[in-house]
Amino acid sequence: DVYKRQPQNPKTPSNKMLVSYIPPLKTGIIKMLGATSAFNLVDNTIGDTVSSLKWALNSNFLAASSWDGKIRIWDVKSNYPTKGAAVAQPRAATDVVEPVLQVAWNSQGNTMFAGCGDGTVRVWDLQQNKVVNMTQRPMAVAQVHWCSVMNVLYAMSWDKTITIWDGKQANPVMTSTLDLKPHYMSVNFPMMAVATANRKIAVYDLNRLRQNMFQPVATTESMLKYATKSLTAYTNGWILGSIEGRCEVRVLDFNNPLMSLQNTSMNFTFKAHRDKNIYSVNALAFNNTFGTFASAGSDGRLYFWDKDARMKLKGFPEARTLSANKAYPVSTVLPIVDCAFSAQGDMVAVAFGYDWSKGVAEYENFQNEVHVHVLAKEEIEKRPSHR
Repeated sequence: DVYKRQPQNPKTPSNKMLVSYIPPLKTGIIKMLGATSAFNLVDNTIGDTVSSLKWALNSNFLAASSWDGKIRIWDVKSNYPTKGAAVAQPRAATDVVEPVLQVAWNSQGNTMFAGCGDGTVRVWDLQQNKVVNMTQRPMAVAQVHWCSVMNVLYAMSWDKTITIWDGKQANPVMTSTLDLKPHYMSVNFPMMAVATANRKIAVYDLNRLRQNMFQPVATTESMLKYATKSLTAYTNGWILGSIEGRCEVRVLDFNNPLMSLQNTSMNFTFKAHRDKNIYSVNALAFNNTFGTFASAGSDGRLYFWDKDARMKLKGFPEARTLSANKAYPVSTVLPIVDCAFSAQGDMVAVAFGYDWSKGVAEYENFQNEVHVHVLAKEEIEKRPSHR
């Protein structure tokens, strides 16, 4: 059984990251992904929907934030010789009270940044176990991304701003103001893509920051017809998912951005999370090691894709759960709300939970769980392109 119970109250690790008490795991209720898929339970005691998953840039520490204001960290290790298996040891947890919309690690892995619903960015010093406010915006800070090349934090707020912080001073280094409310942001140096209202995408060349230029080099419209739901960038483009179960792949040449965005041979859309029903593409993640990406949806399915060969690499069966109705429990699809690849590209983390697609009435019928899968090379590496 790959759903192993993890050790509780672990000793303080050697890097002096402080450990907070983490409650024992519940009995897992997810029936998911087939007996041979080797997805491993990390935590199922999370009190509200997971808002983001982030791996440290220099280790296998995995962080999860949730809408109840909590951030949890685990140390994840492969559990060989069991193929695809891993074990996760709780390392730290904190409660910032306000809903945490996204988290980011710094380069050293000793500090976490949290974008919060009250407009603050909280800074969690993991060695001292201390949380302080770095900034205050008039509206929620919905996305935070650390760029290890520039050693700065990008914070996207619903007040139509993106600010850059170096962590050394109280004021931002630079601020960019958008015309429309931003919804999603992704950074993969030198690319930064920002999806805004009205299906627009603003594209930044982060190399231009060295010349103190922090404005979009191009603004374009999504090729998809309906609202944007997820976004992930790669070094010269981005992948975008929508509520219609489709994805778009875009390529951008910073030397000629407008022409590259209009090149129909390089830019395309495809069906990702659709069958006889249509499911939202809740999460996208790019694997920098292999140059491939993952999509996850409200259909409870996880897929791996090769954008260059334009093919699906692997698909996992849907995750299902039993409703909370003890008298008449019903098996129902358990949505995936986020996914993320480790820095080395050899593991993928998946968060299951309610994505609110059916309103508040269904909230108590869904369990919130985080799982990890250790990737086999044949699952995620690119295929020869015959195009």
